[in-house]
Amino acid sequence: MPPGSVPAGAAILLDGGGAPTDVTISGNTIQLIDDPPIPTSFPFYTAGIVVDVDGAKVKSNKISGGQYGIDVGCHLGAVSGNTISGAYHGLANAPAGSTGGNTFYNVIGKFFGSC
Repeated sequence: MPPGSVPAGAAILLDGGGAPTDVTISGNTIQLIDDPPIPTSFPFYTAGIVVDVDGAKVKSNKISGGQYGIDVGCHLGAVSGNTISGAYHGLANAPAGSTGGNTFYNVIGKFFGSC
């Protein structure tokens, strides 16, 4: 995401503020509508899950819609077994080796950004 961007529509936000590094986000069904009621000049984005801590495991979630299915935020962890459909991009800012075995339907791109 561009510097200064904020998740205007994150269904699940795992922030780094005192969060343990062994958190698992699993088994959720998330439906996003990418139509936030904020001016377009405001740097926002929508994502099903936003991770802001190293070591998180994001697995077996079903995410539909939004700009990004899962924004890993360049944090090391494990992202696998998720089904992402109808999002612009499936996974954003995922470090090499941290993803595997995710399923994508009707996304513009499976991956976005780099770390």
